[in-house]
Amino acid sequence: MEVSARIEATIEGADCSFPLTAGRLFRIGRHADNDVVLKTHAASRHHATIQGDGVGHFHLFDARSSNGTLLNGRVLTGGERLRDGDLVEIGGQQFCFRQSALEVGKRDDSASEHTQFLVSRDLVTVMVVDICDFTGLSRRIGETRIGGLVSDLFRTSGEVLDGNGCWAKKYIGDAVMAVWRHREPVLEPMHLALLLRIFAEFLLLSRDLVVRHALGEPIRMRMALNAGYAATGNMGSAGTADFTAMGDTVNKAFRLEGGAKALGADVLIAADMIGLIHPRLPAGSIPDSIDLPLKGYDAPEPVHVMSYAQAGALARAILASGRGD
Repeated sequence: MEVSARIEATIEGADCSFPLTAGRLFRIGRHADNDVVLKTHAASRHHATIQGDGVGHFHLFDARSSNGTLLNGRVLTGGERLRDGDLVEIGGQQFCFRQSALEVGKRDDSASEHTQFLVSRDLVTVMVVDICDFTGLSRRIGETRIGGLVSDLFRTSGEVLDGNGCWAKKYIGDAVMAVWRHREPVLEPMHLALLLRIFAEFLLLSRDLVVRHALGEPIRMRMALNAGYAATGNMGSAGTADFTAMGDTVNKAFRLEGGAKALGADVLIAADMIGLIHPRLPAGSIPDSIDLPLKGYDAPEPVHVMSYAQAGALARAILASGRGD
């Protein structure tokens, strides 16, 4: 079925139309890297996204913006499917969603409500980042302050992830899970360098949070990385989309984060993920793997344990080698 979808708006006196493509994330916000750039401080740098689900439907997501996103006059609280004629308001700018196709975009959804969402098996990388000693920090600064801290962390980290090609993200407790989907059966070295750079940005964000919330103590963060195949797609309902990945690759990433906690490590990378990288990493750029017992797994898992400094050095070595260009 051929689907034609777009958003229309009058921006600075000019009538504009922006085409939407299934499988491509469409970004709206103040930053110059968005598909629609809004020149108003009422809009966040990365304010909202629109994503097609592969079966002709498009879903609107708020990217944890400061002022929220309105859909037909109400605040958007999760991902929602757009229908022809829907009005979206971002930072005071109004957009109209238009869609025309055979049996798509009609207001009578008696048949389409039962359509199964497309779920596929893809190679993914999974990043899990959380705050060290979160329970202790919560007790020391109190519920109100920790709530504001985590809200700030999720908002700012979400902007970083959205700006670096993250396909899906979730916030669980104090942890952030981010997923990247890949079309090829191997990973490029530069992708690992990207993930390490993102973590470095998170560490800078944590320093800003210490100052902003007057904590009087540093925030330490740890990261676990895994890669492999997973079921990906919209696991939500027709009304509320939930793009995510499921399977052992995702489960193991969270187990690895628990392993990093047990070891007191800054960064943990599954050896399976390193094995998927081609061309190979520069010789001597990553520590040898160790076998780490993981809860729920019969055999120990080979992992690479790294400090902040070693992770930074690995990213620099990949960039210097020029591999993955």
